[in-house]
Amino acid sequence: MRYSELQKLAHRLTVTASVFSPDKKLIHCIETKNSSLISKHWNGKSFINETIIVNDVRQHSSAAYVLSSGIETVVYIDTSSRLRVLDFNDGRNKWIENPHISNQYQVHPSGTVTACLNELGSVVVFFQKEEDILAHVTIDNPTSIQQIHLRSLIGSPLWAGFIRGSIYVFYISEPDHRLKFVKQKSVTSSWEVKSWSQQSFDRTPRSIIVAPNARSSRLRCEGYVLTADMVILHVAADGEWSRLGRIDSTGTFVSEQSVDMVCIESQNNTLTEQRLGLLFANDPSVIDQVGGPLSVTPLAAACWSGSIEAVHILLDNPYRLADPNAISTKGRTALYYAVSHCPPAHRYEIVRALLDAGADVDHCSQEDGDNTPLMIAVADTGDKKVIRELLERGASLTKTNLRGQTAWMLAAGTDFQKELQPRVLDQPDDAEGGHSVRKEVIDVLVAFWLLVMAYFNNQFVRDIERRVLIQLEANGVITGEDELAEDEGFEEGEPGETFVDAIESAPRAVSIVSDVASTGAQAGDADEGSVSRLSVVFEEGSARGSMICGEEVNGVAPAIRTQVPVSYVKSPRESRARVSLTPCAI
Repeated sequence: MRYSELQKLAHRLTVTASVFSPDKKLIHCIETKNSSLISKHWNGKSFINETIIVNDVRQHSSAAYVLSSGIETVVYIDTSSRLRVLDFNDGRNKWIENPHISNQYQVHPSGTVTACLNELGSVVVFFQKEEDILAHVTIDNPTSIQQIHLRSLIGSPLWAGFIRGSIYVFYISEPDHRLKFVKQKSVTSSWEVKSWSQQSFDRTPRSIIVAPNARSSRLRCEGYVLTADMVILHVAADGEWSRLGRIDSTGTFVSEQSVDMVCIESQNNTLTEQRLGLLFANDPSVIDQVGGPLSVTPLAAACWSGSIEAVHILLDNPYRLADPNAISTKGRTALYYAVSHCPPAHRYEIVRALLDAGADVDHCSQEDGDNTPLMIAVADTGDKKVIRELLERGASLTKTNLRGQTAWMLAAGTDFQKELQPRVLDQPDDAEGGHSVRKEVIDVLVAFWLLVMAYFNNQFVRDIERRVLIQLEANGVITGEDELAEDEGFEEGEPGETFVDAIESAPRAVSIVSDVASTGAQAGDADEGSVSRLSVVFEEGSARGSMICGEEVNGVAPAIRTQVPVSYVKSPRESRARVSLTPCAI
């Protein structure tokens, strides 16, 4: 059971009675305080909606809460030790006393009570009537009281439930003080008395909760007992006890399970190598198990809080090394928490330690939109040292998240674009092995200029073309050794052929040249004033759906579509053309 679930269990054990709401989001609780019976709800963080139900409750007495479809019933013991039953009326939004059963049955002066549904969906109430009698009555038939002859410890807690077709009632037996139960398979069958645990309680426990056991077992149940010392015990199906932890004076659960203790001490940076050895004595595998208040592995907990000493101990100790790729909740690894949650003071050092230990630099989870650690560092934390370290360790700039974005695209327009630009053009594409972003950008630019030159063949456009290539070379997009170097030359009258010959492999460019040629439009066919608009339209951050359009040239419509993240606008009323090019990953 996870730490958060144990905290819920602690709250249930400390109140008088509790049930889950139908949607499992709230725990409906009742509690006796002095002579009042109080109703309240636990929402996972705090108690809410606290209201007083009645004020005639026997002090320190038990009560029962039954909640099901169309049924919300509370059973309590009044100041004269008589049974009282309340039903919640939705229409009137208040508790109404059930007159058919209330005040009819006497409970032992120190006796306890519990209740559950039977196979017919009726509420059955069990109570300690005398020292050797456990009585029960069905609310739908209140005049018929039944008795089970057994020795239950008077004043000890009772718990009843309908589990897998049978009613179970758990109690502490007298005189051996052991946990036992009685079982009835149907309303017409007799009760069977069974012993569950062979261990005895020194003092009367405070409360008991039993739950179905999903694993096949003799009893099909497991129990949780809150002792007089506020210790929570787990009772397995075979009756064996194990100590889970204790509840402190504030009502908070304090775990004593090794995995929770390792997680908590890692989170608080109090873990020592000697302490780790003690916690690993029974099960060293807890080093990679999920636990603690954060529901993560010990290494992830240390990364989350920036506990640098704990990180080093977990990754380098003589007992068992933490796996940096062990999965916590929501499919996250320690590197995710180091990048996204770790305080800045130790973030870089912890990220580097994880990568040195073999952390997967590109691990991502659908819970986080498949964002890699690099994407998170670029878009959220903005830590340049961490970004550089991730890049040095091979973090992908072309891997996409669930929105189709890459780290390079997320960096566009930010201070980190310069950090990533020298690397993005040479990095292999994750999806296509050796396909590089450099080649993709060059192909896109070539495709655009082939189209422009198919419409315009004048010195003005060629001057723009040459200046753009010089600028691309200056920015490192192409170099003098690349196929598109400025001094390759573009002879007048054959711009398309020159571009194609200059590139060893440019299928996108060849395709566009063919499309232009198939329309009958050739380079030089259009003069400067015959095209009023030539543009590329694309969504911000993505080249998908881009389109090139313009007026007819010599009666031929230039209906050519491609993916080109650039734009060119030319107007006859303007003396100059405006050209902008924005290389990006496709």
